[in-house]
Amino acid sequence: MRLKEWQHVGIVDDEFYAGFTVFDAKFMAVSFFYVYDRVRRTVIEHQRTTLQRGTIRVPEQLLCDDGFFRQPGCPIDLHNRLREGKHDLEIRIRARRNLPAIQAEFTLHEDLSRIQPLIVVLPVNDHRRPMYTHQAVCPIEGYLRVGERQWNLATERNWALVDVQKTFYPRDAFWKWATFVGTDQNGILVAINLTQNVITNDDEWNECCAWVDGHLHLFGAVRFEYNVEAVQQPWRIITTDGRVELAFVPEGERADRIEVGRPLRSDFHQPFGQYHGCFVSDDGQRHEVNGAFGVAEHHLLRA
Repeated sequence: MRLKEWQHVGIVDDEFYAGFTVFDAKFMAVSFFYVYDRVRRTVIEHQRTTLQRGTIRVPEQLLCDDGFFRQPGCPIDLHNRLREGKHDLEIRIRARRNLPAIQAEFTLHEDLSRIQPLIVVLPVNDHRRPMYTHQAVCPIEGYLRVGERQWNLATERNWALVDVQKTFYPRDAFWKWATFVGTDQNGILVAINLTQNVITNDDEWNECCAWVDGHLHLFGAVRFEYNVEAVQQPWRIITTDGRVELAFVPEGERADRIEVGRPLRSDFHQPFGQYHGCFVSDDGQRHEVNGAFGVAEHHLLRA
């Protein structure tokens, strides 16, 4: 039960943000798909949580493998084809209660000749627990239909933030996360991934990075300042090497608290909103962002 694995995708458009995951915690399986309408400031979310075995398969690898999540009215399929430079996602969620149906087909283009992903294996403190993660920012195409409304995505204007992880966490675990994609003061595509978790020597071992026009730049450890009791208040995010100074202003939140008896629980918060501030890339260039859209996370887990 120590292994936790997931595949998460965040999709950014001028009119909406969509967040999607399949998460295998071993004692339970979770999937959510939510759409935040950035114009109307409304959120629609479908979530499924199950203790049934056989309902989820997170792909073992990204080169050529498939995954799925299966619950009544909620089939989700993942087709990783990194060897071909892409990942295909298919979602067919039926309407239920007062929630409209969601249908989507996406192709994420991860061309390794143009995009440098962050791929790391880190030791979790005692050096007996490996942490693997694959992070990337990818152009995306396809469509998203929510009820009667449809958005069409095109690679020249839409981007997806890919977050894949497989980690043998200790019994009590946490992580704090920040990510966004947008453009800097010169109109250059920039994205960021910053994580603080159970690794204590995170100045040496971390997954903190930025992308500038697809090229990877690495940072020191990240530190978060925010109100744990009110995560929709503004956050301050910095790195210990002094190269990142960001303010995150949430516009809403995706939250979930799950308890399976007394010993197993998950307290998850994913606010979404705008980032303002700057970071310095490896070549010494300063990149300023003003309203880049993304998410943050505060997650406590005991399993």
